[in-house]
Amino acid sequence: MGLLNDEKLLDLLLKQRLITNTQKQFILRHKDRQKQKLTSLLSGQEKKQLGNKGFPDLVDIIASLKLEVRTSGDKKEVLSEEMIMRAVSRTLRIPFKKLDPLELDIEVVTKTIPRSFAINHLILPFEVRNGVLQVVTYNPDNQTALEDIEQAHQVKLNPWLSTRTDIRKILSEFFGFQRSITAAEN
Repeated sequence: MGLLNDEKLLDLLLKQRLITNTQKQFILRHKDRQKQKLTSLLSGQEKKQLGNKGFPDLVDIIASLKLEVRTSGDKKEVLSEEMIMRAVSRTLRIPFKKLDPLELDIEVVTKTIPRSFAINHLILPFEVRNGVLQVVTYNPDNQTALEDIEQAHQVKLNPWLSTRTDIRKILSEFFGFQRSITAAEN
């Protein structure tokens, strides 16, 4: 997963003052052990599902370490997956989208791209605006999958970034709801 599994991510967080140099060194020393710990917490089914998608990556590892960051003034917060992805978003100049299920159209989410493709690539179409399909992805390096969608649908895409957690949750809820409706209709 390129950037999300590379030391460049730590440099990006350091540059944006979300971590200190000491915290960067701490992450580098503990990332392998933390990765094993996170993997061991998964059930067999989760390992099958998530292991193929690069879980845990460096974002998951950093967030799980619960590092404190200074936000405004003397206020401290725990460095979260969302804070990390917002930092990536700012650096790459790809807008960040906080997903709210109430703002999403189930038809766009479930009918635009196949469920398996959406889940495998962590891509969620959420809106068509002025003929441009708005999609949120977790992986900023996922250009091939985005190009595949553009080609298959003959539509221009506008990519956004979000957290893996939010994308997986929405995909699960929306495709689960769609299955329930289909089952009820039958």
